[in-house]
Amino acid sequence: MEKRLKKILKQSTGALKDFDGDLVPEVAIRGEGHLWCYCISDKNLIKVIRGIKAHVVDEKLTESGKLLIYTGTGDLVEIDEEELIYTGFD
Repeated sequence: MEKRLKKILKQSTGALKDFDGDLVPEVAIRGEGHLWCYCISDKNLIKVIRGIKAHVVDEKLTESGKLLIYTGTGDLVEIDEEELIYTGFD
């Protein structure tokens, strides 16, 4: 998981000079408005804007049955898979 997160951070910042392997495809959070998600770093619920781009950090579900994503605003949150739209590399 740590290796994939480092890859996502390099990809998000454009630091692809020493990039190793394939790019990580993007996802978007369905809908408009916002939703509340558990933030791993804050250990608290935070407001996440729907429609924002993100990357799936770990394909395995967490203990709470959710996916771990890294949002375009720099948050590491858990979210239901049904809330995501797989957009690829648009």
